[in-house]
Amino acid sequence: MLIGSFFGESNLSGLLKSVGVSNAKIPFWHKISNQMLLDWMILLWRDDFKASYEYLCTKSASTESRWEQTIINDESVFKLWLSERIASESYGRYFSGQVHNVVYGLKISLLGISLNDRFYPIDYQLLKKTDKTDAISIDLLKRLTQWLQKITPIEKKLHLYLSVDSGYHSSKLIESCQELSITLICVPKNNHLIILDTETLSIKAIKEKFVEKETEIATQKQAEKKENQAEKQEEAFFWRVRGRYKSLDMDVTLLVFRLNRSKKVSVIYSPNLSIKAKTLRRRWFVRTHIEQFFRLLKHTLKIQQTKSESVDEFLKKFANTAIKALSWMQLRDWLRKKTKNKNMVYIDICRFIKREIGLQWLRKVEYLGDFSF
Repeated sequence: MLIGSFFGESNLSGLLKSVGVSNAKIPFWHKISNQMLLDWMILLWRDDFKASYEYLCTKSASTESRWEQTIINDESVFKLWLSERIASESYGRYFSGQVHNVVYGLKISLLGISLNDRFYPIDYQLLKKTDKTDAISIDLLKRLTQWLQKITPIEKKLHLYLSVDSGYHSSKLIESCQELSITLICVPKNNHLIILDTETLSIKAIKEKFVEKETEIATQKQAEKKENQAEKQEEAFFWRVRGRYKSLDMDVTLLVFRLNRSKKVSVIYSPNLSIKAKTLRRRWFVRTHIEQFFRLLKHTLKIQQTKSESVDEFLKKFANTAIKALSWMQLRDWLRKKTKNKNMVYIDICRFIKREIGLQWLRKVEYLGDFSF
């Protein structure tokens, strides 16, 4: 099915019809339960990460630091219109950031690890309408750390960071992260208050103060430039400051900055008072990896394109698409090394397969699972 997706067929039915085979002639697919597929998905996800993680554990502490292992947790709404409206704890109306509107569908919480600039999905949870974000995140983190302890050599100490957005702002999550020895990096809400020295400011006011500081420093640099004609590469301005988070009643480290010289001013915080600005920014930014994974499922592999009759049917489709996504990422990594093109993306791989490899190689992959030329 992954191979079929490279040729525009995103589901099993379409792939079989393209080669003249009826879906009804493949009874094994209907016999596979959604739980069996979900179990395979988790097993394949974890085996994929385990191979890279075990290799990392054999390396020095400096290599481990460069690989920047960061846990990422995020939720995503999968737009879904069931043919019959059903009473379900999970199916309902949710706000979707993808379409910026309320849609019918299911919400999934996904937890993964970014390791050496590659995202590894590890665990998931189908959310009920009554579930709280922080409670689900805590459960997923506990399952993850228990599993990591089993596969981590005794002499190695885990150094984990968790990167999340403002929806995960919670004192309970902070407490759990401290118990699990995880450094939390989160985004505060604009109306939250921070005590800086004797001054109490909202996050919005802190952003405004940052702009004032940034303007002042830019003016100073401009004056220095006139005096010294030598061209110097300008470094992006950031503001790292400690303050008291009023709603949490705890001291935190705040980092205020612009992302890639954008107009938007970003603010992130961590309860770790000794964390460096560079670490804060880098670890927080890797959360874009999970957004790219959701985009792979929805836009590239088109999980929302086919209809589902029930929640169980959608979960089966989710597991199937997530397994395809894993295979795609492995193929992408292999081809990037083979072609020495680090920027190769989905459309490039489609073109490469059609142009360079041919149907003979595709049959070899399909029937033997052998990716070699």
